[in-house]
Amino acid sequence: MVGKIKSPEEFFGVKPGTDKILIRWDKIVDYFWDLNENSDRIKVEEVGKTTEGNSMLLVFISSSQNIQKLDKIKQESWSISHPKTLKQKDVDKIIEKGKAVVGMTMSIHASEVGGTQVSPELAYELITKEDDLTKKIRDEVVLLLYPCANPDGQIMTVDWYNKYLGTEYEGSSLPYLYHKYVGHDNNRDALTLTQIETKIMNKTFLKEWFPQAFLDTHQMGSTGARFYVPPNSNPLNEVVDPLVWTEQRHYGSQMLIRMESSGITGVESASSYPADFMPGFSLVFPWFGICGMFTETASVKGATPVYVHYHQLTGSQRGRPEYRAQTNFIHPWKGGWWHLKNIIDGQKTACLATLEVAANNRELILSNMYKKAVSAMGKGSTELPFAFVIPPGQWDNVTTHKLLRTLRELSVEIHIAEKQFKIGDAIYPSGSYVIFTSQTARSFIISLLDRTFYRDCVWVRNQDGIPMMNYDFATQTMAEFKGVNVIKVDVPITGKFKLLNEVSLPVGEVEPSKNGWLIDGRLNNSFKTVNILLSKGVKVHRIDEPIKIADEMVPAGSWYIPNGKNVEKALKEAASASNVNTYSLTSALEFKSHEAKKLRIGIYQRYMGGNMDEGWNRWLLEQYNFEYTSVHDADVKAGLKDKYDVLIFPSDSTAMITGEKLEEYYEKRSRGTSVMPVYPPEYITGIKNEGVGKVKEFVEAGGTVLCLNEAIDFGMDQLKVPTSNPVKELKSDKFHCPGSTLWVNIDNKNPLAYGMPDKGLILVRGNLALAVKSGTDGDKIKALLTYPEERLMQSGWLIGEEHLARKAAMVEAKIKQGRVILYAFAPQSRALTDATFKLFFNALVG
Repeated sequence: MVGKIKSPEEFFGVKPGTDKILIRWDKIVDYFWDLNENSDRIKVEEVGKTTEGNSMLLVFISSSQNIQKLDKIKQESWSISHPKTLKQKDVDKIIEKGKAVVGMTMSIHASEVGGTQVSPELAYELITKEDDLTKKIRDEVVLLLYPCANPDGQIMTVDWYNKYLGTEYEGSSLPYLYHKYVGHDNNRDALTLTQIETKIMNKTFLKEWFPQAFLDTHQMGSTGARFYVPPNSNPLNEVVDPLVWTEQRHYGSQMLIRMESSGITGVESASSYPADFMPGFSLVFPWFGICGMFTETASVKGATPVYVHYHQLTGSQRGRPEYRAQTNFIHPWKGGWWHLKNIIDGQKTACLATLEVAANNRELILSNMYKKAVSAMGKGSTELPFAFVIPPGQWDNVTTHKLLRTLRELSVEIHIAEKQFKIGDAIYPSGSYVIFTSQTARSFIISLLDRTFYRDCVWVRNQDGIPMMNYDFATQTMAEFKGVNVIKVDVPITGKFKLLNEVSLPVGEVEPSKNGWLIDGRLNNSFKTVNILLSKGVKVHRIDEPIKIADEMVPAGSWYIPNGKNVEKALKEAASASNVNTYSLTSALEFKSHEAKKLRIGIYQRYMGGNMDEGWNRWLLEQYNFEYTSVHDADVKAGLKDKYDVLIFPSDSTAMITGEKLEEYYEKRSRGTSVMPVYPPEYITGIKNEGVGKVKEFVEAGGTVLCLNEAIDFGMDQLKVPTSNPVKELKSDKFHCPGSTLWVNIDNKNPLAYGMPDKGLILVRGNLALAVKSGTDGDKIKALLTYPEERLMQSGWLIGEEHLARKAAMVEAKIKQGRVILYAFAPQSRALTDATFKLFFNALVG
C-alpha cells in the first residue's frame, strides 16, 4: 500500500448502485487514476483513445510483487498457450510458479450500465480487503480489467439518463446508437476488428497476454431470470476443445454457489445463450482455448428501479422452458422491485467467484491451458485438415491481404512459401500463404476458413420442432464472406516456408506513363482510389467492357486515368492511401468507357434506438472515401430532388422508416408481451406518407434509391417496385436461412455488378428473396443476382432451398426517370462481406 485509498463512496460522494444515480465515465477514470497513485496493487494504463477521443483504460490488479513483474507474467501466460518452443522443464516451472491471468470487460453495451458502475467497487475490494481469499486472489491471479469497453456509449447513456431524470421519459433508452457507428454490434466485431475499441482490447487479450479465462458482463430483459451464469446452453461448438466447456461449468458453478449463499436468487445457467457461436470476445476466445464466458443480468431503466410482477416472469425456449425451479434454475426469484444495486451485487459476486476459481485452481488452469494448446497442435499434425493455402491470383488481392492481416492480428500463425511447392498434382508458387493447423488457433482457423454446416438438432428447434432463429449467423466462414480463394489441404505439406511476424498490404505502385493508367475494377479498394482522385478533380473513366490487365482478362468495370497536369502525383498519393497497384499503359488503348462522377449520397438515419445497419453504412463509406450526408425525417419531407443523386435506406422495417402503425409493429414484434418504448416526441421516427411522396418524387425525377436487406419491403410496398417476396410468409419449418452463404448467378455486364465474377456467394439471413410480378414491363426491371436451380448453400443452414430456386436476390427497377435497387440480402453486412461490397459501391458512382 502507498497512500490513503478512498472507497468509491468517499470519492464519488455516493455509493455506486444507488437508485437514480449513474456515475459518468470521466469520473470513473479519475477514480482509477487515484487508485493508481495510492496503491501498489493496481496499475492503470491508458491504452488508447476511443472513436470519439475518450480514454480507454486497462487496469491490472494483483499483489504488489506481481505488479512489479507483469512483463514476466505476460510472457509466461503467452508461452504456456503457445508452447511449441517450450522445454518441458519450462512448462513445469510455469505451471508450478506462474500466475493465472483472467481478463474482464465491462459494459461493452452501454445501456447495460451495471458492469462499469461495479468496476470501482470491484477494484477497491480487491486491493484493500485483507481476508485470506482476497489475499490469495492477489497472490495467484493477475486481473486484466477493462472497466468500460465502450466509454463513448457510457457517456451518451449517462448524459441521456440525467437529462430526463424526473420527467416522464426517465429511464428511456437512447434514441440513437450508443456507439458512433455500430451500437450493439460492437460485440459482433471480434472477428473483423473494424472498430478502434475492439482493436485495442484484442491487442491486450490475443496479441499480448492470452489469459486463461475471460469474463464479459452484460444485461438482458427484465422479465426472465435475474442472472445468467455459465455454462452456455446447447448446442455447443464441437470444434472447441472440450476442456473449455468443462472449465465453463467450473467457473459457473462457483458463481452460482456464491450467489445462492449470498441470498441472490433467480440465477439460471446452461440456458438462454447457446454455445454454438457469436462473434463477441466471450465466444471467439474458446476457439483459442481460452475459457471465454459472459454473465447476463436483468435490467432496470438506467438507474431507475422496475417493478416486475411474478406472472410476468417467463421461461426460455433455450434450455429453461418454464419459470419454475429446475436443475439449471434452482431458486426462482418471486418478483417485486428490482434495483441497480441488485445488478451490481450479482455482477460483483460473479466476478469475484471467477477470480476465486482461478486462485484456488491456478496450477490446474495453467496445466489445462498447456494441454489445450498441445492438443490443438497434435490434431493439426494428425487430423484433417493439415493446412489451408491462400495462393496468388486472387480475385481481389487487397481484400485477401486484409483478411490475412486480420487473422495475424488475431494471433493466427501464417507462413509464406519461399519456393514453389507441390500438393498432389497441384503446384503452388512462391508467395503463396500457408496456414498450418498445427497451432493454438486450430479450431478458429477451421471455423473461419473451411466449409461449415450448422448443427440442426433438437437444441435449435422449439418444443414443436420448429427451427429457431440463431443468435448470430449460422456460419462465420470469413473467406467465403470476403471472396477469398482458400485451398483446404488434407495431406502433409513439405517445402520451404517462412513464419510471418505481420502481413503487409500491397504498397500501391504507380509507374510513369504518357498514356495513362489502368486500375483493376475487381478491387474493392479501387473505389477508394477513385474517390480520392475525384475529390482532387482528376478525371477518371469507367471501362464498360472486359479488358486485359497484366495478361489477364478482367470483367467490365476497371478504371482508366488519363495523364494530365499533376495527375501522376495525385495518383501516387491515392494509390498509396488505398494500397492499389496501377498498370501503366505503354500505348494508347481503345475501349468503351464513360466518365465517372461523384454522386451526392444520402443515408436515411432514424431515431428510436438508431439503426445499426445505418451506422455500419456510414463507417464503411468513410473507409472507402465516399462522401455522404445523413438524411433525417425533416430532410426527406423537405424534398430530396436536386439535393441528392442516391438515397440509401439501410435494413429496416417499413414501420420504422415511415413511422406509420408503430404500435402495431411493436405489438407484433413482441407477440403482445410488451408495449412501444417511450421517447420524447422529437425522437419519434418516421417520414410519414408525406415523406414517402417525396421519395417517389425523387425517384421519378431521376434519383436512385437503394433498399438494403429488410428495407426491400419499403421498396415494394411504398415505392411500388413490381416484385414480391416469395418466402416472406413461410414458417421456419418450410423455409429457414439464419445467416448462410448462398450461391448466385451474377449479371456482371450490368454496371451495378461491374468487377464481380459471374458466380459468387452472398450472405443471407432471414426470409428474403425477390420475384418479378407477372404483367411487369420486362425491360424496366432487371434481375442482377439470381439463384440457381439447386445446391444453393455453401455454408450454414438452409431449409427449403426450392423456394429460392431461380428467384432473384437483387433487382434494378426503372421508375420514370429514376430507379430503385432492391437487395434481398445485406451486401455490406457489418462491413465483413467484402465479396459483395462492389454490388453496393457501384450504385454510388456515376
